[in-house]
Amino acid sequence: AAEEIQNTPADWFGEGGRDEGGYLAQMPVCGQGFAGTRLRSALSLRSASFTVDYDAGENAFAFTTRGYGHGVGLSQWGTKAMAEQGKSYADILAHYYPGTQLQG
Repeated sequence: AAEEIQNTPADWFGEGGRDEGGYLAQMPVCGQGFAGTRLRSALSLRSASFTVDYDAGENAFAFTTRGYGHGVGLSQWGTKAMAEQGKSYADILAHYYPGTQLQG
């Protein structure tokens, strides 16, 4: 049975499920599930790592994004910052590719 569509804007966006990287994997909107990447594209957001808040006083939604891009691979600027903070290549790769192992 499909979820009942909520009548108040505060209920339009449900709690989204996130992947290991913190990106939105899926989110219910008016009772229908949507992929985070699809919502990112439809709403012209800079990242699929976002939250949605509704301000009843303003009668408006606020979308807060974290980072840029698609969430796949590593960021050249993030890598540069980590290296400047003294992180090793192994630390940087583990950050961007969790669950993987270096071999060789």
